[in-house]
Formats: sequence, structure tokens, C-alpha cells
Amino acid sequence: MLFSTVKNFLISFAIAFASFGVVAFLVVAIVVNSIGGAFIVDPFGSAETEPEDDEVTLPPALNTKIEGNSLYILVVITDYRPSFYGDYDYSYLKNSIGVAGATPFPNDVSPSPDNVSGLPLPPEEGSEDTSFDGSPNIIGGLEENTYRTVHNDVTLLVRMDKENKQFTFTSFPANTLVNYGNERLLMRDVFYRSGIEGVVNSVHSITGIRPDRYVLLHSEYVDDLVDEIEGIDTNLSVNMSQTSLEDGINFSFNAGQQTLDGESVKQMLLYNGYTEDQNMNIEHFGMNMVRAFLSKLTQPGGYATAGASFVKVQKYFITDMTVNDVVDNKDLWYGYSAFGKRQIDIIGNEVTENGELIFKVSEDATINAFLPYRKQY
Repeated sequence: MLFSTVKNFLISFAIAFASFGVVAFLVVAIVVNSIGGAFIVDPFGSAETEPEDDEVTLPPALNTKIEGNSLYILVVITDYRPSFYGDYDYSYLKNSIGVAGATPFPNDVSPSPDNVSGLPLPPEEGSEDTSFDGSPNIIGGLEENTYRTVHNDVTLLVRMDKENKQFTFTSFPANTLVNYGNERLLMRDVFYRSGIEGVVNSVHSITGIRPDRYVLLHSEYVDDLVDEIEGIDTNLSVNMSQTSLEDGINFSFNAGQQTLDGESVKQMLLYNGYTEDQNMNIEHFGMNMVRAFLSKLTQPGGYATAGASFVKVQKYFITDMTVNDVVDNKDLWYGYSAFGKRQIDIIGNEVTENGELIFKVSEDATINAFLPYRKQY
């Protein structure tokens, strides 16, 4: 009798478990399917796990078959910001760095009370760099005076990978040692010496990959760009605050989820704690800013107007990317929220040379690390 009771109980339990299990599975499947099929979150600066190929689900707006081609895009953010600093030699910069925005050289920036035009005074006699030949690729051009030059603080290589349904991000430390021509330069000095083409060549020499397109953003116009898309959502890994009223810098943000407007991002690029806190150096901040921008700009609802969205923001940066590059590859752009994300680091180590901390690339190891990510031409 007891055995029969136990047997009946086990049979009833098995039937109930199977029935409710199937129902629960179907309910979960319906709910997941109704919201797009993917719980993939792209918070500002958070670590992400790359999904397996069979886990990648495209937003409903995208075609079943992804159109477009894989692209490598070089993103460079410079430290050019005349609203904070007035000691630039504009006689060279005007023909060298390229500009964006309505007032690229504001008249109210004055490094000297004697300079009514707001531009730096001409260099003193004998201070010119005799190597300057007037080439538009030379940034600055004056080695022996105190004028401020323009540098690539953030150098980032982004890959839109059609074949693997993923975005890859590689940040180049600003103190990376680069053998450029007959010179040994730090990465952040390449733009000053040889312009955006020099940065493209340096990235190519380090990774074996030549970027297909570039985006050059001067930090002077970061605020306008971010405000154009109505801010970016952030998840700061550390507390960040700085007050320097003489420079117009005043911000304070706690670690955690934040929404930043343009002025906040622009000021945070000047944060003086980047060299002190390895959890948030300027390269990390720049990468996170670019990722947050991509996440905001590629919301599925904008798929049908991809070209117009690009035109709307393009006035704030310099690029060789065209509207067709965006429209023809919009399946890739707007797959950002569902594609996997992966960070590929430059392999090397920091050493001290002549009292300066530099990052030396392990050339063979880095080239090998990028081999699987080369495009199949």
C-alpha cells in the first residue's frame, strides 16, 4: 500500500513538473521574442561578454541577411580646445589641423593683452624651426617657442565585423613608442608631426591593419556633438571631480550610472586624475565615450534615417567617411546593440627611458593578435 502511494505521488509529480516546465519555457520564449530576443546591455565602460554566434540576435528592423562590408574605422580625439587654452600658433594651425564647427578660432581667446585679434603673437626672431617647409601635414612647426601644439590624446581602432557579428575596439596608449620614418615618437605626438595620415600609418605599422576610414574629433567640439544627440548614458567606474575655475573647469560625478551632457564630457577630457588612476585613464574614457556615442546613435528606431542622422552629426568632426558608407552598411551600424563586443589590446610593456614612462609594443605578438581580425579582401 505504501509503495503504491509513493509510486502514484512520483508519477503525479513528474507529470506536473513536465507540464509546468513546458509552460514556463514557452512563456519565457514568448517574452524574450517580444522584446527583440536579446538581453545585451552596453553600459558606458562596463565589461561585456561576447555572445556565441548562435546567440547573436539582430534587431527586428534589420534584414535577415546582413548587407554591407566589414570596416575598420580609426577614431582620433585631439587635445585642441582654444576655449580652455589660448596659446596656439594659429598661423600654422589654420592650414594644418582642419576645423569643424561654426567658430573654430574664437576671437575672444587671447593669450596676450597686446594681441587684439585673439591669435598668438608672431614668434620671436630666431625661434622658428628651420625644418618647417610649409607642408600642411606638419602640425605646429615651432620647436623652440612656448606655443601649444595639438596632439592625439585618444587613438582608437574600431572594427565593424560582418563575418563574426561583432564590434572590436583597440585603444593605443598615448605613450606608445612609434618608429615613424626616421623618428622615434610617442603615439600622441604623431598627429602633431604628421597629421591624421601619420596616425593612420602608425596604426597600420603596429597592427598590420590599415583603417578604411577615419574620424577626427577635436575636443573643442565634443560638447556640440554630444548635445546634438541629447547626451550619452554612462557608467563611470570611478569618482571623477575637478575644480579649476581659472580654466573654467568644474565638475563632480560619482561612480555609477550617469547621463552626461556635452559640456561635462568636454571638461572630463581635461580630468587631471587620469595619470593617477589606472582604472580610468584617458584612453579608457575616450573608448567608453565612443561606445556610448555608438550606442545612442544606433538605436533601432533610427534605422530608416541612417543617412540623415550621419549628416546631422558630421558637421562636428572631420572624416573621409561618406553618407554612402553609412547607408550601404547600416545593417552593421544598427546591429551594434545586438552584436558582440570585444576589446583587443596592444601587447607590450611600460618601461622608463630617460626618466620618461613609455609603452613598448611587442611587435610579433601584437601582429599575431590581430591576424584573426584582418579583413578578407
